[in-house]
Amino acid sequence: MPPETRQLTIVHLSDVHFGNKHLFMPKKAVGPGRLPRQGHPELIDTLIKDLKGNDPGCPVIICITGDLAETGNPDEFRLAEQFIRKLGEEIVLGKPRGLDNIFVIPGNHDVLYDKKLPEDRWTNWTTFYNNTFGKTGSARDPSSRISFHDRIEDLGAVILCLNSAEYVEKDTPEQDRGAIDQDQLKKIKAFLKGISKKRLASAIRIALIHHHPILIPGLAETAKGYDAVSNAGYLLSELRKFGFHLVLHGHKHTPYHFSEDSFTAFRDNNNPPILIVAGGSAGSEEIQRGGLNCYNRIEIKWNPEAKQGRIHLSTRGLKTVDGDGEILPSEWVWVDRLIDDRQYLGGPRTPQTISVVSRAYSREQDERDDALRKNQYAQLQLNMPVCEVMPSLVPGQHNEVRLWIEPHRPDKQTEDQKPVRVTWSAGELNRVVSVSRERDRRYCATMHYWGPMLVQAKLEFANGPPAYGYVYARMPTAYQRSNHTIDIG
Repeated sequence: MPPETRQLTIVHLSDVHFGNKHLFMPKKAVGPGRLPRQGHPELIDTLIKDLKGNDPGCPVIICITGDLAETGNPDEFRLAEQFIRKLGEEIVLGKPRGLDNIFVIPGNHDVLYDKKLPEDRWTNWTTFYNNTFGKTGSARDPSSRISFHDRIEDLGAVILCLNSAEYVEKDTPEQDRGAIDQDQLKKIKAFLKGISKKRLASAIRIALIHHHPILIPGLAETAKGYDAVSNAGYLLSELRKFGFHLVLHGHKHTPYHFSEDSFTAFRDNNNPPILIVAGGSAGSEEIQRGGLNCYNRIEIKWNPEAKQGRIHLSTRGLKTVDGDGEILPSEWVWVDRLIDDRQYLGGPRTPQTISVVSRAYSREQDERDDALRKNQYAQLQLNMPVCEVMPSLVPGQHNEVRLWIEPHRPDKQTEDQKPVRVTWSAGELNRVVSVSRERDRRYCATMHYWGPMLVQAKLEFANGPPAYGYVYARMPTAYQRSNHTIDIG
């Protein structure tokens, strides 16, 4: 049997902003008040409709990275509580997911930031969180605003719910920036060290934070200066040490994502990159010019033995206009705006060359062998089967192999040498896939497997007999190297 893999689907929401700037509130009427509520969509209803899909066959969690409220008043938090409860009760990708699988952190708008005392700033958030999730946290206790979850047994995941809004206070240097203090960092490290290395290495590792942990040009606002997370360097360093895969955040209402994969010769160990994903805003009407409301769907697969991961990200944008201008709010719909599918290995992707003997090519010694090699070009008429192996996002399968035909010297290839059809097969456990040139000039096919296999390509031509080529779909492994070579896929 192949080694165990972990797979998880994440619905990532951020910056809902219940209150006067909530997009799903009817617009202001001429004069006092707002337009009628009847028939106007609510955020929860549009999301539930968009999440009606089939059960993906793996655990599903919902992550909300802050700013549920606009001003942090009780009325806004009552709407947030109703929203979260309904999100836990309704069908999300095949079945109800329950409150246990919803993870929520605070943002700067969830704080009464004009209050001087921390317990006064956090009173309304604490009441909301306790009421929603049945907790007993105290506004006087900062540790009640963070939570760490060892859910390896049921979700195959470790999830850190961090608080970067602890020090947000009006008319102070902390008004517009986030912070992770040393006490929170120590708690993170103690929690992670309390999980055995083997169990932690087997898990998908995710951190939730509201403010963006790395400032990039697209997120910078010159009027506010530097408003990313203080101590972010320490935080990211610890997350990299413990092999985290994802950091989810919000704050700027802009759905950037990128890989944090910086390396330095000052460290002995440079661990794999972390994908940092901003959630945009699911519900605020304050969006950067040219932007849109959105949320993320993320599929992640982790192969602990090979230290190989794959993350498929789909950003779903709210369509509120078409070619004719604004559409009726009752016709708003979520659509794919960006899809990113990336993979990486947590170590060298190939074995290290340790001891070889090389010499110059010799006609006397090598010409006969080389003729056999060149004969492969002739037999396949310059059509070379190639493959790329990655983690499979099909539950129950271990790897996916992407197969296609790469022409050798396409400038030399005639039309008659191009196959009319390529049939891919790998024995009785796999489906046989035929791809015609008319449909795809690369003859690309995908197979999912749980054990290594030799894949056959049968190439059919308009004239003459078929030709056969082979590629090996391997089981990836994390190759060890004795030096500090960096080789991250």
